[in-house]
Amino acid sequence: MGNRASILEEHGYYEAKEIGQGAFGTVFRVKKKADEKEYVIKAVQKSESVIKEVAALKDLKHPFIVEYSDSFEDIKDLFIVMEYCEGGDLSQEIQKHKDTGGCFTEVQVSQ
Repeated sequence: MGNRASILEEHGYYEAKEIGQGAFGTVFRVKKKADEKEYVIKAVQKSESVIKEVAALKDLKHPFIVEYSDSFEDIKDLFIVMEYCEGGDLSQEIQKHKDTGGCFTEVQVSQ
């Protein structure tokens, strides 16, 4: 992924912690230098489908969907900046319930 730290620096961010890695890229938590606000950046190899994903995210505004903030790229990778959800993501919450044998309440599902 090239020199990720310098790319982030160039765009006003610094890396706080890698929080996940998958087949398509890496997700890490960052802070914006200007205001110290936390974000998540998804770094993926550029492709037509990823560029379309960014275009869709830019227009998507919904209270239950992680909000797109920005994107930038280097020679081979695309970096998608999104809001940071401190409580984790839905897959983590589902896994917690699986591990404990618990179920979501009707109120949790309808929120």
